Amino acid sequence: MAAFALRLLLAVFCIFMAPCCQHSPTSNKVKVLVSVAPYATFIKEIAGDLVDIIILVPSGSSPHTYEPSAKQTSMASNAVIWFRIDEAFENRILTALSSSHPDMKIINLQQSLPLIHACCSDEGFDTHTWLSPKLAQEQAKLITRNLIDLFPEQEKDLNERLNVFIKRLINLDHVLKEITDTAFKKILLVSHPAYGYFCRDYGIKQLSIEWEGKEPSPKRLTRLIKTIQDNQLKCIFTQIQYSQKGSRLLADELGLKIYETNPYSNDYFGEMENVARLWAGCSQ
Repeated sequence: MAAFALRLLLAVFCIFMAPCCQHSPTSNKVKVLVSVAPYATFIKEIAGDLVDIIILVPSGSSPHTYEPSAKQTSMASNAVIWFRIDEAFENRILTALSSSHPDMKIINLQQSLPLIHACCSDEGFDTHTWLSPKLAQEQAKLITRNLIDLFPEQEKDLNERLNVFIKRLINLDHVLKEITDTAFKKILLVSHPAYGYFCRDYGIKQLSIEWEGKEPSPKRLTRLIKTIQDNQLKCIFTQIQYSQKGSRLLADELGLKIYETNPYSNDYFGEMENVARLWAGCSQ
């Protein structure tokens, strides 16, 4: 009877713990922490099966407003290295991680990059640097240098995998340039200003409906409508992580198409090419 009760208690424990455990690596591999999903793709391309990757922010959430739970903070503390992007929420979790795991190595992937000032007043710089394949190459090199520190015996393999990844990024850059060069209207109308680095790379002006983290004021909305009409823009790019209220108002008023994108997708190459093709198609 006692043995049955113990088995029942264990089964109940496993049922209630399962949702938590699904999201945390269970192997004995080195744990690497990233803030957003695209960098999990980068690390997977470079490190292969050497590491388990923990992603702090789910792909459908916004890092600008994200509040990590105690469970996620605890899971993150298992990592030996954290590749961060200088988002505000990271500072909130940093204190907890520093006290619980003081030996964790923390690498800011924005360091030494030519950053763009953010449109939102509560952010110093635009953090969406991975949306530039050129900057992504520099970040991949920084990631690799730190992975070599963790796995010095794997230096040759890591550098070889880095070179393959860099070639993929260079090819992506060429493909995106070819696609965007076909567009006549060099304006990308977005609900949230995430594509600043993409636009800078390919000679495009980013026009954001959201301003300083808020929906547009009536005065700004009037200016937006005039710009859209003057330039005969045909579509708005929205993101699943942010409000689409202003975008839908404009789309209904001006007959614009809405394309939903996800800059935080773990399908980095597919998403980048998809955005470029959608934009070029409606910019003729």
